[in-house]
Amino acid sequence: MNKFFICCNNCLLLGLLISPTGLTEPMPLASPSPGPPPVSATLRIKVLSTLDQPVPGVNVSLFSVKSPDGEKISSYRVSGEIKTETLSATLFEKELAPGPYRVEITAEGWVGEVVKETVLSDGEMKELEIKLNPGRRISGQVVDENENPLAGAEISYWLSGGDRSTWFLSTDRKIVSDSGGRFDIKSLEEGVYSIRASLPGYIKCKKMDVGTGTEDIRIVLREGFVIKGKLRGDLDGLESRVRLEFRKGKWESSSRRVSIDPEKNYCVSDLNEGSYDLRLKDKDYTSDWVRNITAVSLEEAVPVILTVYKGASISGRVTRAGTELPLNNVRVVLSPVDSTIKESDTTDEEGEFHFRALPGGEYELKARLWSDHYSKYRVEKKIQLTAGEELTGLRLEFDPGRKIAFSGMVVDEEGEAVSDAEIMVFFRRP
Repeated sequence: MNKFFICCNNCLLLGLLISPTGLTEPMPLASPSPGPPPVSATLRIKVLSTLDQPVPGVNVSLFSVKSPDGEKISSYRVSGEIKTETLSATLFEKELAPGPYRVEITAEGWVGEVVKETVLSDGEMKELEIKLNPGRRISGQVVDENENPLAGAEISYWLSGGDRSTWFLSTDRKIVSDSGGRFDIKSLEEGVYSIRASLPGYIKCKKMDVGTGTEDIRIVLREGFVIKGKLRGDLDGLESRVRLEFRKGKWESSSRRVSIDPEKNYCVSDLNEGSYDLRLKDKDYTSDWVRNITAVSLEEAVPVILTVYKGASISGRVTRAGTELPLNNVRVVLSPVDSTIKESDTTDEEGEFHFRALPGGEYELKARLWSDHYSKYRVEKKIQLTAGEELTGLRLEFDPGRKIAFSGMVVDEEGEAVSDAEIMVFFRRP
């Protein structure tokens, strides 16, 4: 074999010397064979009112519900809005790569519609027809305690009780009061809503049980109390807005995003009167709690220093006992030993959980199903963390039990079906 290899190389060299072009031009490379032509799909969407009339100002947005590596993801984690091309007042179209997509149709003054998933195959032309209903309205005014109108107040809203209203990724579900403090919420499904108004420097105010059709709701905002201060320590990883956590008394807790200026000062001006515990907790960074800070007027506020450092982290998976099968929607609770403070996370489709920005110390890690009793945990584990430690690959295993499904029919004495019968189910442990 070695002799054959040498002879071949000599013959090749001789051929290059003899060839009139061998010393001046490289041998041409073979043209790559053309691959299969790219295959695309087309999605065409027809939008009409329920009376089969065009709807003015329609916006059609698409979102891929497939990750770059081809895995399907939750519709609430998608990003990258895809705009369609307008063919007419009622027809919208877009060429897309095959795969699953979320479709959102909105128009001011109309109740939007969502197709959570439609799947396009190679070369397919898929047509969807969507019909919109006219929206209901709630309007009102935001004022201060002296009845002066407040411009720039942010109004958010959500449906109270019953089915949850549709959540749109393509629209901002907040509006802002105008120069006269007025606001007008359109495109609502008929029902009863909760309305909340907020404005920097004022305490948030919420109105409950506001029915569609209400035109004169009045929201009064009171001036807030202030806690201000400065950040120091390990600040390189922080952005211009950070998350601060507040605790008031034994049960009341909240968090909010707060802007920090170039000198790392912060100011929170929409607090209720009283004393608070305060700390920073943002991504991988945290600070120790500063206790019993009294919220006062801006003039009386004394700066509170928060010393920031990179906290420890814990991540892992919950699996079915004796297998590698992940358990999703498991509630994982983490709490310092001998403390009532708790943090919780819910496992994703891969059974994974993650806790970040933790102070060093000893912790209890527990897991239970959402269907379990609140105080019952399937597994408990103690963990020791040092400052800044990244503890990964933790494994929690338990047997989730069996899911039982049953169906049947309710009949009367004659064997005739009975509608609207109430079915009650009782569970007794074996």
